[in-house]
Amino acid sequence: MKRGCGGGRCIRKVDRISDLPLNIIDNILARLPIRDAVRTSILSKKWKYRWVSLPELVFDCSLQDALKNEHDMIVKFIDRVLLLHIGPIHKFELSDLSSPSLSDIHQWLLFVSRNGIKELILSMPPCRWYEVPSCLFSSFHQLNHLELSHCSLRCPTKLEFKHIKCLSLCQVEFVGFTFEDLVSSCPLLETLTLMWVRGFTNLVMDAPKLKYLHLRGHFKDIHFKNTPILAKVEIDLDWFGSDLHWEETCNLIKVLGGLVGVEDLCMASGGILKFLAVGIVPKMLPNACYDLKFCNLKRLRLTSVAFHDSGVVSVALYLIRSAPNLQKLEISGSTRKDTDVKPVIELLELQDGLGCSFNQLQNVTMKCSFGLRPELEFIKFLLTVSPVLEKMSIHSDSKDMDTEEQPNLGSTILEEVMQFPRLSSKAEIECFEHLQIVDYRPSSWM
Repeated sequence: MKRGCGGGRCIRKVDRISDLPLNIIDNILARLPIRDAVRTSILSKKWKYRWVSLPELVFDCSLQDALKNEHDMIVKFIDRVLLLHIGPIHKFELSDLSSPSLSDIHQWLLFVSRNGIKELILSMPPCRWYEVPSCLFSSFHQLNHLELSHCSLRCPTKLEFKHIKCLSLCQVEFVGFTFEDLVSSCPLLETLTLMWVRGFTNLVMDAPKLKYLHLRGHFKDIHFKNTPILAKVEIDLDWFGSDLHWEETCNLIKVLGGLVGVEDLCMASGGILKFLAVGIVPKMLPNACYDLKFCNLKRLRLTSVAFHDSGVVSVALYLIRSAPNLQKLEISGSTRKDTDVKPVIELLELQDGLGCSFNQLQNVTMKCSFGLRPELEFIKFLLTVSPVLEKMSIHSDSKDMDTEEQPNLGSTILEEVMQFPRLSSKAEIECFEHLQIVDYRPSSWM
């Protein structure tokens, strides 16, 4: 604040930056990249070294860009920040920094482990794998959020993550312990993400507090042993068929039997659907498994559905039929040309004959290769068994059309879809083709 005199009057110049309340200053600092937060020390006495009590320290690629990837500069900067820091460090993140050595990272982790850290994110560049030190298991007593990428975990004498609620592991190698060891060490686990992990391929989910699960990679077996409140599940299974030898049992019942409470289910690849189709897919839900109905399932997403494969289509139908309260369905097709549609048609006719009805289904999004008969038959089936359907959005991939021989194929297919009977008098059909939308309002079809 400065004062000056002019014309016999004193003029008060307001320093708005210095006059900011401390809580506002802290709020601003928390939103700045760490290097910019440090540089605010030059603004005024009130700002000088205010950053040293920041509870969250994030060193990511923005720091590397700012310091031009100079090894010494980056290491000295992080060293200085940690040396001057005062108070607890609730979050510590190292992401995509290629310059620091593994010994530097070791020292930093040892330092923050003594500062009450609750959230740790360690994401190494793909070209560098980092073996996490034993202090991660023995010193981070209050840790409740852990994310690791491109790291190796070697089993310590005692594995305990008593407070972990969120665990995300991407390209992580496990040495000396099983998936069951990992999960059992996290009794409070609520969110789990596993992407392309190494060291185990059999997953037994014994996590009574788990609410969200995202799996992606190559797994031989998945079993939901104890997941009573698991509400959101996304599985992207890389299935190699010939190199995996599963027992000839119904994988669908075995895998999904523990997901009775799921609300949002995504099968994000054709691999998981193919896996679930191994064994005999029941045409109707067995009486012995009646309690396996997914009564809480409101949203179902199925991608890369091979509509030429009657086993895969059976899995899709089973999932839809077993969810009496399903409201939103999203399906993308991956159908081969020139396939025999007869088995799929017979399967759909069988479901219709059994009195199949999707009584709560309101919204359907279908992404398909327009012009392929199996997918059209599935669309027809959905329209005839969904009494409260409000909207069906069909996204066609015209690259599979032979537009030279049949230049009007797209219009012909759309006309055919419009001739399909609809059980719901409110059903609207929206067709997306060549980034154009053709919107068909409901008619009196019953």
